[in-house]
Amino acid sequence: MKAVLIPAVLGVFVSVAWAQNQLPIARVQQIPNRVGSYQMRDWKAVAEGFDSLVFDTNATGQYLPLTRIDPTPEFPLLQESFGIAAYVGETRTWGENGEPVFESVSSLGAVLGGSLVGIDKSAGPHNYVSMSREFFGLLRGEPLILNGPFGGSGQSGWYETIPSILFYSIADRYPNQTELAPVLDVVDDSFYDAVNVLTAGGTNSNFNHTAYNFRTHQPVFNGVWREPDMGLGMAWLQHAAYFRNKTADPQRAQDHLNAVDWSLQHYDDLQTNPDYEILTPFGAYTAARMNAEHGRNFDVHKMVNWVFDRSNARPDKIMVEGTWGGQEVDGLMGFIRPNTGADVQGYAFSMNTFLTAMPLVPLARYEDRYAHEIGKWMLHAANAARLFYANEHTAENQSSEFWQGDPDNVIAYEGLRHHWNNQGEELFAGGDPLVFGWGPETDFALYGGAYAGVFGSIIRETNQPEILQLDLLATDSFRDEAHPTFLYYNPFDTQKTVQVNVGAAPVDLYDAVSNRFIAVDVSGVASFSIPQDQAVILVEVPAGGIAQRVGRQLVVNGVVIDYDASLLAGNLLQNPDVDRAHTSNPSRPSGWHYSLNAAWSDEVASSPTHSLELTDSSLVRAEEWRSYATAVTGEGDTGRSLALRWFWQYDIAPGEEFRARVRVSTSPVSGLDLIGDITEYNFVISGASSGFEMYETLIPLLTDIRSFDITFISGGALGATGVMFIDDISAAVVLAGDLNGDGFVGIEDLNLVLGHWNQTVPSGDLLRGDPTGDGFVGIEDLNSVLGNWNVGTLPPQNAVVPEPGVSIMLAIGVWALAGCRERRRSQVGTGSPLASLAGLGGIGGVGHASGGTSQGSEPMFE
Repeated sequence: MKAVLIPAVLGVFVSVAWAQNQLPIARVQQIPNRVGSYQMRDWKAVAEGFDSLVFDTNATGQYLPLTRIDPTPEFPLLQESFGIAAYVGETRTWGENGEPVFESVSSLGAVLGGSLVGIDKSAGPHNYVSMSREFFGLLRGEPLILNGPFGGSGQSGWYETIPSILFYSIADRYPNQTELAPVLDVVDDSFYDAVNVLTAGGTNSNFNHTAYNFRTHQPVFNGVWREPDMGLGMAWLQHAAYFRNKTADPQRAQDHLNAVDWSLQHYDDLQTNPDYEILTPFGAYTAARMNAEHGRNFDVHKMVNWVFDRSNARPDKIMVEGTWGGQEVDGLMGFIRPNTGADVQGYAFSMNTFLTAMPLVPLARYEDRYAHEIGKWMLHAANAARLFYANEHTAENQSSEFWQGDPDNVIAYEGLRHHWNNQGEELFAGGDPLVFGWGPETDFALYGGAYAGVFGSIIRETNQPEILQLDLLATDSFRDEAHPTFLYYNPFDTQKTVQVNVGAAPVDLYDAVSNRFIAVDVSGVASFSIPQDQAVILVEVPAGGIAQRVGRQLVVNGVVIDYDASLLAGNLLQNPDVDRAHTSNPSRPSGWHYSLNAAWSDEVASSPTHSLELTDSSLVRAEEWRSYATAVTGEGDTGRSLALRWFWQYDIAPGEEFRARVRVSTSPVSGLDLIGDITEYNFVISGASSGFEMYETLIPLLTDIRSFDITFISGGALGATGVMFIDDISAAVVLAGDLNGDGFVGIEDLNLVLGHWNQTVPSGDLLRGDPTGDGFVGIEDLNSVLGNWNVGTLPPQNAVVPEPGVSIMLAIGVWALAGCRERRRSQVGTGSPLASLAGLGGIGGVGHASGGTSQGSEPMFE
């Protein structure tokens, strides 16, 4: 074995492959990638139609109008209020005066749904935004948004939490409606007090109740059911309260942030699925934001899976999948009776399906490892949700076909039933009222159809059927400034090219999944490719912005475009975020060998929820983690280097050292272990860090190198003591001259140089022709391309190597006139920007690191 000392290099690198760090959602993986029968409704048009019909206060006909304007509101500052019932044909009344029953889940849901698709609900003869205060119960001793102006708390946790979430979401979209702020201030503090009581100030939490009584400040159990997910909705509200106050009143904001921590820590420790109705996705979203924006380590993966898996709190509750009555219902949210075998008894609900997307789709922006699964789920859910509408069914297969007041079919049924309660229907559109006979005269659910605006704001079709454009900002409330951000999922087994209109102003296109810019200076209709069964999160960034890394985030001109840009583009490692459990050992990560004393930490991590831990308190112990042998790409290519990056946090005894070791081999991968002629590189770390720090280096590869592995060792010598955590570990092959990252040096790379010839560009921006990193596109950059011409693997979409054209001849002429200067190869100093599709310059220091050789004996691995 050869041991080699090389200098550490800081920078960002590019390679060929797409990101491989997507995390699975078990239930979503059970459904096929493609839908069998693609029939996508125009959800924006559906939401607009719903708004037009429901808010027409002059409509005539059976059960019309659907919105009631009340000239005698309960809220004293209003001259008039409004209300929308839960169902079309509502007959229930409230109190001695026979006031009609209407609910905020339908009323506020309809205001929000219209607002999401661009309808100004504060304009016109009735200001529905301002009138939303009718549901504020403070004068009755209820300091929160209630489901009805005559209701009270202490009945149901989700009915006490969702109305406030709806009110907040409306307020966030109408900042000029300043009369809402005092209401929000009260509700902010009310839910803080509730969390404080339910968690004993973060010391002893218990959300396993039916409800919380905001008058008595006590939890309630009604002796029948529990709603243990209420704290997940409260976490969303407290994070919104933090955001509202973070500038004006930082101390108050910190109190609310503490309440978020108290709530989410309860669920981080919880081992059973608490999902009762609709609050769990809001908690998962909040956990993702806390991790991305506040450096927390909440187990988002567990919470996201809770959304779709069978609930422990309500065993019927689960994401629906399969075929009912010959129609695909994959992705709808609802209930399936357990233990019914082939005789499935299911009930899917319109509200649950639409409203789940509201927090879950923007979650992908803060945790892009769910882009694939959320994109896949939304394709199926959006396609199947058309079945909630009457025109998809024969008269015999729906309960309320007699009502003719909705000719455009924009009001959804409450749900779809399949042999529910052992009834015979294969697929039946209906709801609870007519089945159980408790009041409303139809099963058309205004409280469900109102949320079609969620789908309408998020979903647009593209030039590729089945590849949807999902707007990740549309339902993302109380957030910082963001550039347009869209998720695309390709369900096909072939690569597809998607067209997108980015507008007249030039933009750069960044993919937050693969952690790279994929185009610069584009305007109008642009195209990009998505490999088979993969997802892209496309951020449209103003052209020419300066990209900088802030921790794990990538920021352009002060705006975050990627909350997790930690992994190298084209990463080769099987489990770079070390969060995937081994198939035969759930307490160890996949893709890594480990010594008997190595620990898989879920307490300290850079990327939720685990890291590799090395703790050495013994003079004879050397705990280790070693990656499985991994193949490198481009065997035989000249100008290859292995870019390496990881994040580590360490506290090593003074004068002692831990180390990382990288080995490369001339032999191909033939098992889990590296074999053949091996060369070893060592990187030593000492001292202590204040948190996770990024370390990067670059190893030149000879043309015969075919594999590598990485080992982290708790000691430069056996006597070393201390602790180290390692996370977000990635490795990628850098090919000199490959500016566009397609794995081949050819005409497209040359055109990038010539297209920016003699221009000053962001330092190290490959897509603007600056591989040398000096911020100027000139002869050295041309040398980088022409000196490695035709090296690499031709992209599959190209049939032949391009013949030299005019641009190549021109370039060769320029090259010759310049004296064919010796090109630089793999000689980059600390802080130099290497091949970077992210266009980043030098990055700050990572602590003391140097080369060294192996010391001590190798431990035994499992």
